[in-house]
Amino acid sequence: SENTGGSQSGEQDAQDDGSQSETSQKDPGDTSQGQSGSTSQGSSNTGKQITKDQAMALVEKQFGANGETDPETGNVNTYAYEGIATVNGSKYYNFRMSWLVEDHVSYLNNIFVSMDGSQILEGSRGTDGNWEIYE
Repeated sequence: SENTGGSQSGEQDAQDDGSQSETSQKDPGDTSQGQSGSTSQGSSNTGKQITKDQAMALVEKQFGANGETDPETGNVNTYAYEGIATVNGSKYYNFRMSWLVEDHVSYLNNIFVSMDGSQILEGSRGTDGNWEIYE
């Protein structure tokens, strides 16, 4: 009878797995679910792509407007679009962030905006030439 009990629980596990996959198949449209977040992010990547100008607007919203004086330092924010960069296998709009300090421009870092606008990363080139993202 022990073997029968073991196989029954195995069957129940298989049924549970089946019902979980059915549940996740029913929920893809429900983007509020945390579990379907990766699925909805993947589909939003293909379904919605922002423009370079929209990406720039997100950068300015988070870091301050281009030409705006930083209140803490008194330096002027400047951004330059450098093109599309691939970071960790995904494509991002790549902006170079600098400050105008008195009479010269001082590089701070690069800002990467995902193609769907859902993610903004900061980083710079490492000594190996690859992008290093700040945590």
